[in-house]
Amino acid sequence: MFEDLKGIEKEREERERKNTVDRLQEICEAFLKKPEIIFPWEKDESYKEFNEKWGNYPMTSKYYTLLQLGLDKIDFNEKDLRSFVYANANKDLNENDSRNIGVFSGLLLHLLTERNKAKGKRTVFCMDGQENQFDRLFQYAPNTDILVVQNFKGDHICDAVGTAGKAKILITRNIEGDFTLNDTGMLSGELGLVIAKDLKGEFILNDISGHEGKADLVIADNIKGDNVFYYAAKEKGRINTAYTRGIAPYEFSLMQAMDSGIQKFICANKQPHVYAKEVITKEENPAEYLRLVKDYKINELLYLVDSLEGKDEQEMAKIALRIDRIYETIKNV
Repeated sequence: MFEDLKGIEKEREERERKNTVDRLQEICEAFLKKPEIIFPWEKDESYKEFNEKWGNYPMTSKYYTLLQLGLDKIDFNEKDLRSFVYANANKDLNENDSRNIGVFSGLLLHLLTERNKAKGKRTVFCMDGQENQFDRLFQYAPNTDILVVQNFKGDHICDAVGTAGKAKILITRNIEGDFTLNDTGMLSGELGLVIAKDLKGEFILNDISGHEGKADLVIADNIKGDNVFYYAAKEKGRINTAYTRGIAPYEFSLMQAMDSGIQKFICANKQPHVYAKEVITKEENPAEYLRLVKDYKINELLYLVDSLEGKDEQEMAKIALRIDRIYETIKNV
């Protein structure tokens, strides 16, 4: 009898979730038909001075306010958001629709984070893409808590997360596509721990923490592609500590702006074109390199990121919280 009741309850929850996702999809598609509403900042005179300085970023305009008007009465959760992403993966879209749906997914993540925060709850959002494609996934989500994204294909994944906002933990693993983590933490944004592992594509971590943005610890491991960290922390940006290992082809990677605000750069492999206040390489200063790797618990963090493979979202969340606890012991070292 109790098993029957549990089955009925589960069916009811599934119906409600489907209805919620359908409503999210309806709002998304309605906005896709009205680009003049989706991107009003392009003609918004009140943002003229800001746009001249920073460029046209949706989280800085009335765009978010307009979108939220259609979402304020929809109560959605992490499962609903994952279902929305899966429903919109692998679509053959034009550039404009691709951008809009990606930005919409970022808005949903931002709203979920803000609503949970108002209730005193953490937002530990983890997603395994199962090799599906979703260009611009979670693009422009200004405020996130703990975000873990793995096994996706697509360009601009997690682009501009934490820009003009805050992101405490941001992890991407096994992503194939260009501009992953591009523009993250820009425009006075604040990033805590960022880990990019087993990624393939060009301009990964491009412009991270530029334009007065700040990041505490950025770890890049096994990145295959040109121009990793391209112009990181430029224009009065700051990264307290960056660590790289297995960046290839190294001849074209780690192209830094001369005004880079990276304070400490720890390199497992000797790299050219690295501009930072202090550069420590394993080859030139092995003792100091090993000490810093230990102090920042680099190997422990990367081991946990590797352990995400094959885990469901619940297990991924547990691992993410372990990473968060480790970060609490090393941040601002």
